[in-house]
Amino acid sequence: EAVHETVISIFAGMTVGILLLIASDDSVRKLISFDHQIFFNLLLPPIILGAGYELHQANFFRYIGPIVTFAFAGTFLSAMTIGIVLWFYAVSGIESISLDFVDAISVGATLSATDPVTILAIFNTYK
Repeated sequence: EAVHETVISIFAGMTVGILLLIASDDSVRKLISFDHQIFFNLLLPPIILGAGYELHQANFFRYIGPIVTFAFAGTFLSAMTIGIVLWFYAVSGIESISLDFVDAISVGATLSATDPVTILAIFNTYK
């Protein structure tokens, strides 16, 4: 109860990833290699179908305006903020990294594309 199951899953995945990174045997790496076709054809459809089946349509369409606003404007604002802060950090010369503005914004966009539902689930657990 002290730690949410999502946090435990993340740390379990990190631990397994580190152990596999340390493993030098190529047969282990070939055994766990990621095949994107299996993911997109077998694993992803049940996840999307389950999420769509459990969706309360009345609530979704009632709040479609705020959902779209937060989805686009929030992600854009987050990407720009992270990118600009990262670019200023690179330009400041604190560390010797070479990063132009487009690359900084690209990193910001990548970091902003997280799953807020997971974070909200964690926060709702601790209410």
